Amino acid sequence: TRMGATIYSYLAGYNDARAAVYFVKNNGFKAVRCGIAKSGDAYNGFTRPNVHEDDPLYWMKASEVCFLKAEGALAGFDMGGSAGDFYNAGIRMSFSENGLDNSSAETYLKDSTRKPANYTDTSNGELSANAPSSITIRWENGATEEEKLERIITQKWIANFPLGVESWSEFRRTGYPHLMPVIENKSGGSISSEYMIRRLWYPPTEYTENLSNINLAIGMLGGPDNGGTRLWWDKKSYLN
Repeated sequence: TRMGATIYSYLAGYNDARAAVYFVKNNGFKAVRCGIAKSGDAYNGFTRPNVHEDDPLYWMKASEVCFLKAEGALAGFDMGGSAGDFYNAGIRMSFSENGLDNSSAETYLKDSTRKPANYTDTSNGELSANAPSSITIRWENGATEEEKLERIITQKWIANFPLGVESWSEFRRTGYPHLMPVIENKSGGSISSEYMIRRLWYPPTEYTENLSNINLAIGMLGGPDNGGTRLWWDKKSYLN
C-alpha cells in the first residue's frame, strides 16, 4: 500500500500540511499510479500511509458534515449559512481534526493560486502524468456552480482520508475530484478508464445459491452485473 498519484497531486500542489499527517514523509513524497502492471520491488521505497493499529476508525468526520452543509447550501437548501462559509468551516475543521493549528488553516483557505501538481513517477517515467485538475483552494463567490461543487467535493475528499469507500461514493455521485485514470484497464471494455469502476458486482455464490433473487436484482440494475453499470443514485450528468 503506497501513496496514490491522485492524492499526491492535490496535496503536493496545494502544499497541504495534512500530507505529513496522512503519509510518512521520507525525503519527500513518492506516489504510485493505479492499475500499474506487477512491478516487483520497484515501489517498495515509495511513500506509505501513516496508519497504526490503534488509530481511531472514523464513521463520519465533523469536517464532512461541514462540506455536506456547503453542498446543501449550494443546491439552494436553507442550511443556516452560505456554501462558502460552510466550505471554509470544513477546511478549518479538517485541519483541527489532524492536529494542525488554526493559522495554517487560515493561510490555506485564503490561497487563490496553488493548483494540483503534475505527477512524476521516479521509477518509470512513462507513467508520469499531468495534474488531473486546475481547481484552486480559495472560495470564489463569482465561480460557476460546477466550479463551486468541485471545490467542495475536492476538499471533502481530502478531508475524508482514509475513508476510501466514502470517497469513492462521492466521486461516483458528483464526478469530483478529477482522478488520474488507471494505467491498465483489464475489464474487457465493461468499465471506462475515464469514469472508473461504478459498482461491485454480485459474488458468484449468489448465482449458485440464490439464482431467482439475483435475477430479480439484476433486473433492477438497469444494466449488466458488472463494474461499469451505474447505480440508481449515480446519475451525474457528466456521465451522459
